[in-house]
Amino acid sequence: MKKINLSILAALFLVLGFSATADVAFAQDIPNYTEIVETARSAGIDQARLDLLVQRAQERGVTGEQFGSMMQPAISLANSNLPYNPVLQKVMEGLAKRVPAPQISQVLVRIESGLNRSAVIVDGWIGQDQTQSMIRSESRGRDVQLATAQFRNQLLENSAQALQQNIREEQMQQLPSALNAAQLQSRLPAAAVANGMAEQVLSGVPAGNILENLFKGNLKGGPPGFTPPGLANPPGRDGEDNRRRPKPPTGPPGN
Repeated sequence: MKKINLSILAALFLVLGFSATADVAFAQDIPNYTEIVETARSAGIDQARLDLLVQRAQERGVTGEQFGSMMQPAISLANSNLPYNPVLQKVMEGLAKRVPAPQISQVLVRIESGLNRSAVIVDGWIGQDQTQSMIRSESRGRDVQLATAQFRNQLLENSAQALQQNIREEQMQQLPSALNAAQLQSRLPAAAVANGMAEQVLSGVPAGNILENLFKGNLKGGPPGFTPPGLANPPGRDGEDNRRRPKPPTGPPGN
């Protein structure tokens, strides 16, 4: 009986000792988390999202050092005025799927690299007079600066996705011209054109075909010139309401 009691007592001390060690390790990580959160907030990342990320990371047993590695790409992007949402979304996705922290960090570094490479191409195109004129015409009363920033971020994210699908740099260089052509031919808003490109990328359409589709005004990967139903030539895009256009003749009566 004494042997049994001693065994139970030893096991209890072992459990309590392990728990105390874990609590000490967790307490030592708190300053690391706090410092990382403060750095991220200073870079402009939303506090509410940071709080949620910290909660999920701690629930998954992520150390302060690992959390810092995961957050560094988002902090760098925010400091460079580049969209960081793709990084934060991937962090949440990885934590939800219980992917090991080092593997999450590897993916995040690739996303950061894609956004930095996309910025070189997209920002050069955004600054062109023709592009600025297109954005102003589509802003429709909104602040042009805000409309430009929103379109830029969307296009950067879509372009980064394209790069992750192994689209070559020389193909990416053709993207601005292809987007211009798609916008002119489809007469859809620039944001819709960028979304159409992203859908083709995510659907696995080869890079060369995506460029060809865009040059033809094909946003969905269907027949040339195909655009989503109800959106082709929307009212007001060319100063004329499509509903007022005369319908083509149907043939002589009685046929």
